[in-house]
Amino acid sequence: MDSDDAVELLYRCSNIPAGSNDLAAKRLVAALGFLPLALDQAGTYIFEHCLSFDGYMDFYGESRGHLLRHKPPKAVWSYEETVFTTWEISFAAVSETDALAAKLLDVAAFFHFDDVPLALLCPLTQELQPDQRLLLRDFLDFIKTRLDYRQFAGDMRDDLKVSTICTQEAIGKLASLSLVRQKRESRSVSVHPLVHFWLRERQSDAERFENCRAAICLVLHALVNAYDLSQFKYAEAIYPYLFICLEHVHAMPELLSPTELQKLGACIIAVDSWVPFSIDPGTLRRADRFYNFINSRRAEAAWVTPDAMLAMRRALRLKSMGHRKETSEHCSQFLETFEQRSRFDKMYAACMARTAAPCCYRVGDYDGAERVYGYVDDSLDSTGTMLARKQLVLGAIKIDRGLPLEAEGLLAACAVELVRGIGQEHFLLRVWHQLMATCYMAQGKLKEAEKTVLRQLNARLEQLNTGKIEFGFSDYELVEVYERILRKQERYEEGKSLLSDLLTNARSEAAKPERALAKLSMALTELDEKTRTYKPKMPTELHAEKQEIETLMTNAHVAYEAAAAAYELEWNRGTWVFKHFHATMREYRQRLEGLHKTGQ
Repeated sequence: MDSDDAVELLYRCSNIPAGSNDLAAKRLVAALGFLPLALDQAGTYIFEHCLSFDGYMDFYGESRGHLLRHKPPKAVWSYEETVFTTWEISFAAVSETDALAAKLLDVAAFFHFDDVPLALLCPLTQELQPDQRLLLRDFLDFIKTRLDYRQFAGDMRDDLKVSTICTQEAIGKLASLSLVRQKRESRSVSVHPLVHFWLRERQSDAERFENCRAAICLVLHALVNAYDLSQFKYAEAIYPYLFICLEHVHAMPELLSPTELQKLGACIIAVDSWVPFSIDPGTLRRADRFYNFINSRRAEAAWVTPDAMLAMRRALRLKSMGHRKETSEHCSQFLETFEQRSRFDKMYAACMARTAAPCCYRVGDYDGAERVYGYVDDSLDSTGTMLARKQLVLGAIKIDRGLPLEAEGLLAACAVELVRGIGQEHFLLRVWHQLMATCYMAQGKLKEAEKTVLRQLNARLEQLNTGKIEFGFSDYELVEVYERILRKQERYEEGKSLLSDLLTNARSEAAKPERALAKLSMALTELDEKTRTYKPKMPTELHAEKQEIETLMTNAHVAYEAAAAAYELEWNRGTWVFKHFHATMREYRQRLEGLHKTGQ
């Protein structure tokens, strides 16, 4: 039911004159999710108790369950049931025919109502091969086998360890009864806000405890398995859901014991330290709230998070806030005095160095980045991933120092380990292609540079055009490197065509901040073309062209400010384009001045 129809129904059911308080009416129908039966009940209750819409909203905030169970003596729609009882009938039908669907619905009550990733989580909880890597074994002394995960995640329930097809069939059953709505593009479902409230309201205290534990366990097992399988695009998608589920520990502190809390918190620090990725502000706030809760119960725990891991947590949080100088100083001071007595200590030191070095790189402290890597024992990681990431940063430093041959050697040496350690989908692989192409450009090897970029870019563009992915920061950075290659060859039409198509295909309802780099690339390409190719014949033409170029320069500065703000927290911030923007603009200005002298 749309908003206008819902407001009309509410006025009719409440016997309040239409149009007398549209603002309050719209707030109320939105709160009730535009459900006709809920509006019918609310309107009748308002009429029976001589309430205003605002008055009902006050009651609704305090006693939602009671109001939704209210059965009007005479309903406009002639329903014999209340909102809650109609859903109970649907739930009973599900329980009798599909136990998995009923269980998934119970667990869904402990996620956010608009995004429950059941189809993503359940398949990732399947048992892995016995010889599969255990990420946490390198961080935590109590993890020796996969069975030890139960110490912080609990036992994964067998009835939730189901295949993709079983999960999809169960979700289909729920959707057929309008209990959930499928969101195919994100492999999740949404639950109507009132259904979501009812799902928790109908459960006993014991059921809430059991189902909330199951939700936390489901997300945590899926997250750790995704890391162990190097499926980092899934891990990044799953990560925020963990903290949504963990929000319930504040209302139900008995969900996790103090020791479980400590071990779970340490597990998340390890996950963050291994392959960090961009985290949204909401998740960061929930994480802070969770770690404050852990700290409040630290004294009661039989096992506590090592101080080195807490130092890692602080470093990661400082970095997430964009405090790069403070991050590098914190890590450097810690590493200078930290005694690496065990393999765990060496892992913590390596993660601290890996967090600090990119921050040093970003603020131009290249000596600091190289120094901090001196604390790292590269032999600790048998996959070679740590060494590969170290060489990425050192390679970027060599490029900035004007040593492209040395940079090429470092990057070539880590290519295989990088793919093996982080997989084909991780953003660092696109960073590698950016840096290697930049090495080739610095040596005048434009064909090799183009070939290197297109190996990644063509595959990503195909996935974008078929709707399989959305472009992220590293994708747009890869595009910008390719645009530079085209600009050097004066292939402007190709560059503008690619950017125009990209900005069209990557358009979404909510503006993506990372698209700002593509707009900056377009501004630079247009400006490069204008200042390089125009050869005026008449003074009037020169004046008009100069004015057009001045406008393009203004547009480029505006695009630069927007892109620089959007990319502020990214590890390499677009590499070349941001560092050398002002030098590039000076070059264009010199061309313009030369054009002016030619016209005189």
